[in-house]
Amino acid sequence: MSWIDAAGDEYRPEMFDEATCRAWVLNRLHPGGASCPACSFDVQDARRLERFWQNERISCESCGKKFSATSATVLSGMHLSFRELFYLLQQSAAGVNAQEISRKMNVDGNTVRLWISRLRNE
Repeated sequence: MSWIDAAGDEYRPEMFDEATCRAWVLNRLHPGGASCPACSFDVQDARRLERFWQNERISCESCGKKFSATSATVLSGMHLSFRELFYLLQQSAAGVNAQEISRKMNVDGNTVRLWISRLRNE
């Protein structure tokens, strides 16, 4: 199931809370839990885990690489909030075209088309 289809299935009013949207996105990105993208070491320390699920940068206990939950994923480099991302996914799942989504979000249409394209294939 694509990101867009999954977001359409999950549409509920409470999803537009930033923390809820972040949790939904990060749990979809990391269904097996938190791990270092460089060495695959599982994040086990409670403080690091909390920071990871907040999408804050942490350092790997094994290799020392610094990363966040979106590092080395399809969302790497994203400049949308998790709330904006979920809204974009939900609107796309509802059949709203990219131009209308970009107008509603006050975001460049190319940005919307890029994320729809990237996430449709994931």
